[in-house]
Formats: sequence, structure tokens, C-alpha cells
Amino acid sequence: MFRSMLLSAIVPAAALIALLIGIIVLGGPATPTPLDHIGARFETVDWSGLSDPKTYDARDGEALAYRSYQGDPAHVVLALHGSGGAGRALHPLASALNKAGATVIVPDIRGHGGSGRRGDVDYTGQVSDDLDDLRAVLAAEYPSARLTLLGFSMGGGLALREAARAPADRLIMLSPYLAHDAPPMEAQNPFAPEHPWAVPGVPRLIGLSILSGLGIETFSHLKVVNLATRPEDGDNVSPSYTHRMLTSVNPVDWQADFATLSTPPVIFVGAEDELHYAPAYQDAAPGVDIRTLPDVDHMGLTLDASAIAAVVAEVMK
Repeated sequence: MFRSMLLSAIVPAAALIALLIGIIVLGGPATPTPLDHIGARFETVDWSGLSDPKTYDARDGEALAYRSYQGDPAHVVLALHGSGGAGRALHPLASALNKAGATVIVPDIRGHGGSGRRGDVDYTGQVSDDLDDLRAVLAAEYPSARLTLLGFSMGGGLALREAARAPADRLIMLSPYLAHDAPPMEAQNPFAPEHPWAVPGVPRLIGLSILSGLGIETFSHLKVVNLATRPEDGDNVSPSYTHRMLTSVNPVDWQADFATLSTPPVIFVGAEDELHYAPAYQDAAPGVDIRTLPDVDHMGLTLDASAIAAVVAEVMK
């Protein structure tokens, strides 16, 4: 009888494990059609004044890249770039903030640009450890500075996550990515492109999330999302993310993060943003100061002169 009971328990468990492994192995992301208009926006950027990156040592000994725009040591802006990109993509905005007087620090988030392996980290949560290490460097170099956390798109969601975990003096987000099920992602967006920017392998993502919830990270190195980057931008972009990369940059609970903030944040979003639907932020973040900029699309938030001027004016208050 005992053997029969044992078999009756083992067989379903083994079948479930086999199913889960099958989902993980076969449920990876498809390759998206490149969104040419996003990469093309950078072909006309004025890169003058873009300095060579510096590095700081993370706790694991890895030298991580960042760019520094030196201004007022009493006002430091830590600016976080969007998905697939690197710190250099924020050069027009960082340069304008610097010309207005701020010291601007723009890291290549690990897994991007000159920081680590493209699209991957060593463990879930490593990006937060990296930012803690960078903030320690900044605190030593600018001990009395007011710190503004500023993030664009993926970097906006990451800035929210970090501000809730390790508060800054101010938080400013530009069309932040909050979660796949947040209102800006679900809303019917008339400006949405025919093809998406991010294509997740949903079965694999679900399977790995289940394992991660059980404390099993054995397969977290597998890719779970591909981004619609252009092949010709290969030296400047990260075209895919592993599970541990994705879970290191996205908010864990964006609603709880908003509730944790002691200082109200400001969200800027373009009225013609094709990736995130501007009106839906009112539902995602009720009570938050939301500024909708006319005639501005997603990349325009960091590249268009009118959007840059609006963001600079708010940061420099």
C-alpha cells in the first residue's frame, strides 16, 4: 500500500516537473521585427561633448561604466536609461541638465553598454546592488548633494523601484515602464506601432517565475524577452534579456512602490507616445503629478528640444 501511495504522489509530481521543463525549454521568445524609427532617431543626435565613460567598482569586483557631466556639486542627477540602450542615449538630456547647472551621472546599467555581459546579470537583484555601490561613490564625492533620481522608460520603472527601496530627494520618471499588466501597457493606444518593442517568451517567463518563487534559479540565465533593436545598432544595444536581467530592472510591485514614496514623484509622458499610452498613467498612478507633453513620442521625451526643456525646468526647481 505504501508503495502504491508513493507512486501515486511521485507520478503526478514528475509529470508536472516534465511539463514545466518543457515549457521553459520550448517557450522562449520570438524574434521581433526591428522598430527602425527608434534607432533612426539617434542618427541626427549631436554627440559633441559626449565624454569617454569612467568606471566604478561594484561589490563583485566588476568595473561598471558611467558618464559624468560635472556641474553644481550640490545638485546631482542620477539618470537611468531605457531598455536595450545604454547611458549614451541620454546624452542630449544629460547635456542640457548639465548646462543648466546640475551634475549628471549616467551609468550603463549592468547588462548594457560597457557594463558586464549584454542582456544578463549574475543574479536577480544585482542591478540594485550595483546602484547602491554607485550611490555610495556619489555620496563620498558629493556629500551634501541633493539627489534626483531620473529614469526613462525601463529606467523610469527602475528609478521607481530604487526610490522606494533607497529614497532620493526627488524622483522624476519619463514614460516609465511599470509592469506588463499596468494600465499604460493595457490601454488601447492609437499611436502603437504595428510591431511591439518587446516580445516576451510568455510560457518560459511563467515557468521561470514559478521556479524563482520556489527559490530555484537554475534556469534564470535563459532569455525571456527579445527587443526590436536594429542589427546595425549592435554595438550600442542589448537585444535580449535573461530572466534574472528582466527581474533585476523591473519593479517587483509598482503599486506598493508608489505607496512607499514619501515625496510625490513627477511623471512626464508624450501625448503621442507609441509605447506607453499617456492617459492611462492617471489610472496607474492616481495623485501623482503627471505632465503630458504635446506632439512628443516615446523617444522624443529625451531627444526633442521642447521635452528636454520641460524636464530640465522641473529638475532644476
